[in-house]
Amino acid sequence: MKKGRWYPAVGLAVATALLVSASALVSADRQVVWGHTEGLTQEEILEKLYALSPADFKADVDEALEETAETGQADKDLICWIGAVSKRIGDYTEEELVQRIVENQSSLELCQLWIDYYGMRYPDRDHNDPRLLALLQDEGFSPGLKCSLISTLGFEKEKELDILRELCEAEDSALRFNAKNRLSQIDRGIAVEEAEQTLEGQVEDAGQTESAIDVLAQEIAKNGGSRAEKDELIARCADLLDTETDQTVKDSLVYDMQMLGDMEALRMVVQHPKVDAVMKKGMIDNNYYLLEEALLNDPTLQDVEFAVTCMELLPIKDLYTPLKTAMEAMPQTRGADGDDWEALLQTMQEEGVEAKTWLKEDR
Repeated sequence: MKKGRWYPAVGLAVATALLVSASALVSADRQVVWGHTEGLTQEEILEKLYALSPADFKADVDEALEETAETGQADKDLICWIGAVSKRIGDYTEEELVQRIVENQSSLELCQLWIDYYGMRYPDRDHNDPRLLALLQDEGFSPGLKCSLISTLGFEKEKELDILRELCEAEDSALRFNAKNRLSQIDRGIAVEEAEQTLEGQVEDAGQTESAIDVLAQEIAKNGGSRAEKDELIARCADLLDTETDQTVKDSLVYDMQMLGDMEALRMVVQHPKVDAVMKKGMIDNNYYLLEEALLNDPTLQDVEFAVTCMELLPIKDLYTPLKTAMEAMPQTRGADGDDWEALLQTMQEEGVEAKTWLKEDR
């Protein structure tokens, strides 16, 4: 749950734990709990909530949540009602949960809570409803709530998948990301095919292109790819970086290149004029092992010069010896001023950052 909501972020977990120790015995004539808790401990409140009939319990929960949403102030014991629903989630039918999601769509907090409960009721994500699909298509519905629905619902029918594909092209970057990931979870083959078609079609929409690059970068990182496939992806990424102004999209593209674990991807990012120094340093930091491999295996003049460029941006201690050895073997890499290369190596040795060696081990 997101920070800043009026209901406690740890409510579901804590209250569920409290319910385990709560007694189910309560006076049969007590049908309403909300508003009648003065002097009661949370354990006693939970006992009463747990003892209510399903109908009375749901009414009590609705009253507690709606009154809290109206006032904007949470009672310290509201955690009991929130947690009690998680314990008694089986009392709710799908119709009741969907109805509450739809009826509370104007309240971010309440709608999010009922979406969470829907996911709790159907953890296998094998349920859906036309009204919830309609919310995903509603331009006025919160992108954040759409992200939650995407992570909760099942998408099996072609119509449902079509809606998910549409959301992969949404203007909101977080929504695109969640839709794309959900589609990949459902059928990786579908996601990859969609991405390939997007790039082959030379789509001008930056959001679609970025999403396609991300899907294919993940696919190559997981299952490998040919040199031609990598080069095509790197080229499309470079083209998009030329024109993209949204920093979030640019960060995502650089991360995609990082996932490839490829020297040409590293070279493209470091040499790209539209990528800022911070992103370049991050790319070097997370791909240092590529430079190490090149320097230790008969490096070319181009390899050494590129390594020097990278170390000028981000000196790394662990590359001191490989670069020193390579530069000593290639005098032409030292530049007109003979002291420059020695100064760089000294900086690497004395001030360089430690390499993220675990990245190499995880390859």
